[in-house]
Amino acid sequence: MRKKAFLSFTIMFLFLMVWLLLVIVLLELPVNRPETEWATITNTQYNFTVDYPTKWVARTYGEHGFKGARTVKLRIYRSLLGYFEIAVYRQSATEPTLQDVITWGDARISNLNRNLVSRGEATYEKFPVSYDTINGYEVGRRIYKRDGVTNEDVYIARSKDMIIIRLQSEEEDFEKYVEDFEQIVQSFRPME
Repeated sequence: MRKKAFLSFTIMFLFLMVWLLLVIVLLELPVNRPETEWATITNTQYNFTVDYPTKWVARTYGEHGFKGARTVKLRIYRSLLGYFEIAVYRQSATEPTLQDVITWGDARISNLNRNLVSRGEATYEKFPVSYDTINGYEVGRRIYKRDGVTNEDVYIARSKDMIIIRLQSEEEDFEKYVEDFEQIVQSFRPME
């Protein structure tokens, strides 16, 4: 005669709750916070602060960047699911011009395209750079798209480094993030 193992309802419930909590923590699912609440995050190693909506998660990164992407110094995202992300990229440079930052941004997109071509995938379509003034500084902007994903880069030259602030989102959701992205870009400030 076979013995049957029975788990009590309480043990099964606790087991499921622990797994659910683990999934929530690992996926960093969005926290319900007021839509209008903003906070400031500082990356002291690279001397900048940014304001961001607390409905999203913000993380800073040091010398080694995010998962080997050495130039990623800040990420703002809703959760680890989907394509939405705002990231700040930084590269050292001596007295860079805005054109130097745009050239670096173009090289990043070209590298992405080379990798996509090698895998037989569609490449990014780049749109012309436009120019804007933010907090008294001239910046460049470029939109590029592929397979339903839209990116917008904002190029900023500082005295000792180059900064790219990038918004990435599914194309159909892009417009709903633009207003918050603009506020984040406007809030970017050096700590010098």
